[in-house]
Amino acid sequence: MLSLMDIISGITEHRQTFDSRLTKTVVVYTCVTKNYDRIRAPSIVDERIRYFAFTDNPSIAEPPWEAIPISVNKTLGPIKTARSIKILHHLLFPDAKTTVWVDGNIDIIGDLFQLTTLLDSIPLVTFKHPLRDCAYDEGEACIVAGKDSRDVINKQLERYRKQGYPKNQGLIESNVLIRNPKSEQLRELMETWWREIEAGSHRDQLSFNYASWQTKIAYETIGEDNSRGSSSVFSLRRHHIPFRARLIQKLRSLLN
Repeated sequence: MLSLMDIISGITEHRQTFDSRLTKTVVVYTCVTKNYDRIRAPSIVDERIRYFAFTDNPSIAEPPWEAIPISVNKTLGPIKTARSIKILHHLLFPDAKTTVWVDGNIDIIGDLFQLTTLLDSIPLVTFKHPLRDCAYDEGEACIVAGKDSRDVINKQLERYRKQGYPKNQGLIESNVLIRNPKSEQLRELMETWWREIEAGSHRDQLSFNYASWQTKIAYETIGEDNSRGSSSVFSLRRHHIPFRARLIQKLRSLLN
């Protein structure tokens, strides 16, 4: 396995643009590799916030996103490289008061600061999954949709069963993560979550609730809100997926 610092040190040669010199209290960031999405400007831009886009193609990032060039880690591949950036926020932004991760297809349509106050009592706020509350059900859904290898997913979930991880333990939708990077407990949860992804499926929703259960570290969800229409702050955009990537996903689904 790669060390955490090996992963982070290999992300970018331009760390001076954000590392240890943040002048804003809130950082919004995303990561897109292999042109999986265009990084479009949020509908609502707040001058108090800095917006960082980690990508191996900086030309796809529209202002106000500050493009941070990265190289895909050869050991991890493009998806897990993006997952490492998504999860290990505390290594990227140790001096920020709050980090807000958004997937490449998430638009910001409201006031983020109304949500960052939720971190006063708990270090992580996210959406609960709108359709499922069980990692085992999520695994089946991912297999049917061709999201990852059947063998990889089944091996991971069988390990969870043997460790006594219960069904219906909850499931997040991880397209938005609002976090306190200074929380020591949250660092433990994030690093545990990352190890599950590094060793298993890149489908991060499969392993988050397991990592929370294993570490006994709590998180909060934003009520019944989700990005599919009921949130006043975030909205789901269609993925800008190249034809070749859509074809590969379809073939995987058929094979599964």
